[in-house]
Amino acid sequence: MIARTKVRGPLALLADGFRGELDRLGYTLSSREYKLAEVAKLSAWLESRGLGVADICSARLEEFLADLAAGGGRAPTLAAMRPVVNWLRDRRLIGDDPPPARGPLDALMERYRYWMVTDRQLAARTIGRYEHADADPGRQLIAVVRKGTRAVQQVPAAPDAFVWLRLYQAEIDGLVAGTLNEPLWWTLRRPLRALNYHAARAMFVRANAVLGADWTLHDLRHTAAYRMARDPEIPLTDVQWVLGHAHLSTTQLYVTAPVEDVIETVLAHHRRQRDQQLRPEPPQPSSGYRPETLDVLFGRPKR
Repeated sequence: MIARTKVRGPLALLADGFRGELDRLGYTLSSREYKLAEVAKLSAWLESRGLGVADICSARLEEFLADLAAGGGRAPTLAAMRPVVNWLRDRRLIGDDPPPARGPLDALMERYRYWMVTDRQLAARTIGRYEHADADPGRQLIAVVRKGTRAVQQVPAAPDAFVWLRLYQAEIDGLVAGTLNEPLWWTLRRPLRALNYHAARAMFVRANAVLGADWTLHDLRHTAAYRMARDPEIPLTDVQWVLGHAHLSTTQLYVTAPVEDVIETVLAHHRRQRDQQLRPEPPQPSSGYRPETLDVLFGRPKR
């Protein structure tokens, strides 16, 4: 039986409402109470600082997470706190984050735009391809349109993704307008058209015919989800947010390991067992020495 998490402080009266929201989203009982435990820590932190619910924002959450990590506990990520933040915003209990202050990156981007206009003599439409609204290389974000809600969401991407994006943009430079209202992805086959799902699927069909494979677009999504889920530093709820799943149980379907990974993991287990059996037993100290003294002398970890 999993006990209900008790929340004290400013968020105490909202705990049951958020618990009901997690039930609606399909969280399991253990996952739901785990999220409530994070809320309980946040509520206690707010109370210790003399803050209330209305003071919650991204900057406050970053302070909270930093304090939690400094205390030696495993701190959730900012993305893992998003469910409670979104729930509070939907009920108008907290406002939107203030616009970020201008930093060194903004100044650098202004110098970059100036250089492209003055030194490279690039037109505004060309510069638009470097600064497309769907891609934010400075923050490593790419915008996606969710299939169910059609909502636009920015998700993190690997640095290599923006290298390939830049090479692709150089290849089609001058062939399309490149304004902020134009699609980011285009077909390379003439006539140029926006690269929608059906065009991308046709691209995979042609590639599979050459390679003798049967890969699909969904395989790419499944592989990315599986790799993120295997990383012990990424909570499964973060993977759920990236994938845009309404229910955590849907995300759990993506963590099933392929056969080759299972075989490699089990073989690695057998190798560790064999190495442990072949490792010679350390010699036992003479009866006149205290084991803890020898541990200090030889720098061994405490028993």
